[in-house]
Amino acid sequence: MLNLFARIVLVVLLVIGLLALIGCFLPRDYDFQAQLKMKAAPDTIFPMINVPRNWSQWSMWSPDRVPGLKVEYRGNEKGVGAEQFWTEVRGKGKMWITASQPSQRIDYQMLFADFPRMESSITLQPDGDSTTVVWQSSGRLPSGPFFGYFAWLFGRQMEYQYQSSLENLKQVVEQQP
Repeated sequence: MLNLFARIVLVVLLVIGLLALIGCFLPRDYDFQAQLKMKAAPDTIFPMINVPRNWSQWSMWSPDRVPGLKVEYRGNEKGVGAEQFWTEVRGKGKMWITASQPSQRIDYQMLFADFPRMESSITLQPDGDSTTVVWQSSGRLPSGPFFGYFAWLFGRQMEYQYQSSLENLKQVVEQQP
């Protein structure tokens, strides 16, 4: 009986070890995006993305939507140098705008907990009386045997959250006069 149990434990440990070894060689890079067409001019949308304080009106990561989330703003109110800091149950984070082209795009970087820096942009593409908003992020997850598996899941989850946030942004900007 003990011999059978030892064999089962050994097989389980070998499978876990093999999965960990494979995970070490999987890519940890991610690159994802979401986009949505909105019936609003770029000039209407731009202040909503260029001012971090306005993100609470549409982002999935706002104190109204995430219990226990505390947000603080520093630096410039808008554009390059505008910063947002937050704390929540999973850790602390920081987002800061690194480039801002009025009514066209912002670039920002983000740090969360012990994860490496994420590079992101939100681009406004005029299309007649509408604007297509494209939100893109890329980066590399930390090294470790299971982050290669997590990179794929992370990208899918973030795409969903970006798309949901863009749906919220669409509601906000399309209701403005």
